[in-house]
Amino acid sequence: MSGPAWTPWLAVLAPLAVLALVLVRPSLGMLRIGVPAAPLGLLLVGLARPASDTGIEWLGLGVTLGMDDATMLLIAPAAVAWIAAGLLLRWEGLNHPLEVASGMMLALSGMAWALLARDVATFYAGFAIMTVSTALVVVAPDTPAARRAGRIYIAVTILGEVLLLAGLWLVLGGIGPQAAVADVQAQVAGNSAAALLIAAGLGTKVGALLLHVWMPIVYAGAHLAAAVALSAAMINVGVIGLVRLLPVGVEAMPWVGTAIAAWGALGVVAGVALGLTQLAPRAALAYSSVSQMGLMLAVLGVVLAHGPLPGAPAAGVVLAGFAAHHAAAKGLLIATAGIPIERRSRWTLPVAIVAALVLAGVPLTTGAQSKDQLAALLQGASDLPVGLLLGVGSLLTSALMAHVTWLLHAGRRISDEERPGEHNHAAAWVLLVGGMLLVAVLLAAALPGPGPLPGPGKLAEVLLPILAGVLLGSGISTRLQRRSRAAVPRGDLATYAPWATRVARRVRAGGMRLTSMREVRSRIRGAGIPGQLARGEERLATWSVAMFVMLALVVVVGGITWLGAAP
Repeated sequence: MSGPAWTPWLAVLAPLAVLALVLVRPSLGMLRIGVPAAPLGLLLVGLARPASDTGIEWLGLGVTLGMDDATMLLIAPAAVAWIAAGLLLRWEGLNHPLEVASGMMLALSGMAWALLARDVATFYAGFAIMTVSTALVVVAPDTPAARRAGRIYIAVTILGEVLLLAGLWLVLGGIGPQAAVADVQAQVAGNSAAALLIAAGLGTKVGALLLHVWMPIVYAGAHLAAAVALSAAMINVGVIGLVRLLPVGVEAMPWVGTAIAAWGALGVVAGVALGLTQLAPRAALAYSSVSQMGLMLAVLGVVLAHGPLPGAPAAGVVLAGFAAHHAAAKGLLIATAGIPIERRSRWTLPVAIVAALVLAGVPLTTGAQSKDQLAALLQGASDLPVGLLLGVGSLLTSALMAHVTWLLHAGRRISDEERPGEHNHAAAWVLLVGGMLLVAVLLAAALPGPGPLPGPGKLAEVLLPILAGVLLGSGISTRLQRRSRAAVPRGDLATYAPWATRVARRVRAGGMRLTSMREVRSRIRGAGIPGQLARGEERLATWSVAMFVMLALVVVVGGITWLGAAP
């Protein structure tokens, strides 16, 4: 089925039309109906693929929209997730409903721009609109946790946009901002600095290691609607940007690809290690995304390092399929974590367990299908133990999913940040279950299916890492039952930054003699650093400090860009 070329404009303009209606005739009825209905244009585009690209000339720039095989896997599931997010908003309990509606509609329109963009200027514009507008939804509950999540989200968002813009600046001088994707990839292939800046800029959206600090704080502290939209839809914009702007499977960039692969592999391990320390399910699920997107980055880096791999499937389609499967299952689990215990049906936890098994890669699921395609993509890199790598990934993911399942079953509410105050949980949850099924249908049409149940030998090879991971995660969860707070605060590096600053200041002042680790620990305890952690984080999060940091960042990135552009 294919639709006319103008259908992408429905996805972009429908949210703006709803926003205009809401601003002209603001009412709770309009908000309840209009916001969940706005993604229907995006859903229509995803189900009726446009026959060709469409474009217009506007303000001297060409805007070109269209779909490719990778985008086709992401559009419709993202629309379903956005409808669910709209249903989760309880407008009566919001202090600023018009601002929240504006953020929702602008973010949805920006996401549609970015996913459907066929030129780099349109992609960057949509990416920037989406990321900034989402902050209005993140802070919707107007609680201290939501405001803190908004501050950290904005800081990392601006960092990502600056890095992405710097990387694009290095390659667009000779081809212009209206350049098509293929032209940008050709330019990036010859500029390692641009490739690394683009990867880092988009890495802030996918939660790559070191750039992930916003994710657990936002997923756990922000409005549930924002967490669902970010985890089940907007995270895929970062994936599609990496696939489009980096020459993945087109040209070889050996050392850049190796660096990205190592970065992703570290994220796989660190995401699981940090997630297993959490007692809030939404925070643990955020670290799971860090791990899963680390696996995506590791595979992307390997393919980028090797260049075209003979006989391998299209890298962009495989990575987009993996991202779609991950986002659909993760959105459902995030929504499940937000359903109050007393309002859960007897099917809630079993279906959540199925979603967790899908992420772990149990046979006959989209998880197994996605990992099989990742293995097929890496077969050309003969120096890699592909089976061992994916087996370790399955073990780690299974451990964290077992921990998340225990948290959902225990139903603990560690703090007010986990208290759900949203609406229409049942309808949103059913929609997200439908989103998982829709992804299964789309993957079956675009990629080879998971195939029949493997034989005993292959089945044991697949299931043993999953069973070992379940035992590991269950053992860790039972040991955490007696704890009243997470072993590692959510946001990890963002929370520990004041510690590092204070320790460094004392070392420079000569107040700490680094004679032994025991003395270092005693000095740190004597300095009262744990007791001042919260106050230090608040001082670092003030707007004056944040603006100074951003100014310094702009100067540093500008210098890197200037050096990269120099002959």
